[in-house]
Amino acid sequence: MQRHLFITREFFYVAFYLAALGAATGLLQFLSPALSYADNNIAPRVSDLAVANTKRYLLAYFSLKNGLTYEIAAAIQSGIPIKYTYEIELNEPRLLIDKTLFHGYISRTLSYDALRGEYTITLGPKNPRAVSVKSRAEALSMMFEINGTPLVPVSRLRRGVTYRLSVRAAAEKVESNIQFPGLMNIFSPWDLKTDWNEIYFTY
Repeated sequence: MQRHLFITREFFYVAFYLAALGAATGLLQFLSPALSYADNNIAPRVSDLAVANTKRYLLAYFSLKNGLTYEIAAAIQSGIPIKYTYEIELNEPRLLIDKTLFHGYISRTLSYDALRGEYTITLGPKNPRAVSVKSRAEALSMMFEINGTPLVPVSRLRRGVTYRLSVRAAAEKVESNIQFPGLMNIFSPWDLKTDWNEIYFTY
């Protein structure tokens, strides 16, 4: 009976070690492709701001650098959905009060299904839709690379006038049905918010 108990404990320790190793390996694998997005010595920031236009709309392009902290990566890997919100403003600078042509938000929510090995990115808030991918690098690119989001019709812009595009980002956890609510406290405080970044351009 005692030998049976010894084997059971040994088996438990081995199983616990393998589970811990597996979780750590999974987290490292998740962090690995994100190295270009995260550097613990550099604060998260919005960068690479640019504009372009089609025949009808002015489009904005930008990216979030260092947006994936270790705590946020651990939360995602544990099944906690994380929502990134980008606040965008387009202004015409004036002597006294700037004229605001656009102020709005776009969001990207990332969740991970460990059973399927699949990442789901929910785009919103307008016309929400979800995209599922297997590649971590592809999931992070969809979260942090914003390409061609429409701002205003070009008919609202005036030739020869200078405008200012400003963007900042914030991350927050999303309420979920996770079975171990205590995990939510392990990863806090970890909320992320960047300063405004801006560019000036002449239409």
